[in-house]
Amino acid sequence: MAEARALNVWRGRERRDRLDLRADAVVVGSGAGGAVVARELARAGRSVIVVEEGDWVRSAEYGKLTPVQTMRRCWREAGLSAAVALGETPFISVLQGRCVGGSSVLTGGVCFRVPDEVLHHWSRDLGLRTMTPGGMDPHFRAVEEAVHVETVPDGMRSRSTELFVEGAARMGIPMKSMRRNTRGFSEPVSRS
Repeated sequence: MAEARALNVWRGRERRDRLDLRADAVVVGSGAGGAVVARELARAGRSVIVVEEGDWVRSAEYGKLTPVQTMRRCWREAGLSAAVALGETPFISVLQGRCVGGSSVLTGGVCFRVPDEVLHHWSRDLGLRTMTPGGMDPHFRAVEEAVHVETVPDGMRSRSTELFVEGAARMGIPMKSMRRNTRGFSEPVSRS
């Protein structure tokens, strides 16, 4: 995999002079979609500028933020975005990131493949013939390898998650560990 030739971060609010840059492509947004587009363009030899509305919060700094600080600094509208449905359906809080990495930063790197039934619908009903589980598998695998998607080990489960899994098992609901994009997992959580 080709490494990035250069990574420069400019914070617009800190600049007082004009910024004049040239690139083959400008990608707006650094979340899951924008990051993949920028990576593929860079791998194809293009110079790329990624423009992100929010701040770049380094990993070490992010881990020290309180939940309120994270919401203020990394969430769009400080986490107050909502989808309002018609009729009596309740509104749903919409998680949207406003930081380098976008919403992926806020979801703990949880990675889901498009469900097979959705791919079947796309290929069968919408005429997207290559959008089958088998057709998409090599692409899913490539992305999962590039961003280090791993299954969260059972030993990393919190006590509340263990209780949730136990309750689901008693109800006959199968559970499986989530998959996250990370490089290695830390030590199992404390059971105290």
